[in-house]
Amino acid sequence: EDEDEEDEEEEEHLASADVAVVVPTVEPISPPEGT
Repeated sequence: EDEDEEDEEEEEHLASADVAVVVPTVEPISPPEGT
């Protein structure tokens, strides 16, 4: 049962990484569009 709990924590870490990658990717795209 403890193993299941560890899996859930890993999923949360993956979601955090996804957000960190999406934010920096959208920021640089905004400046070039305006120019």
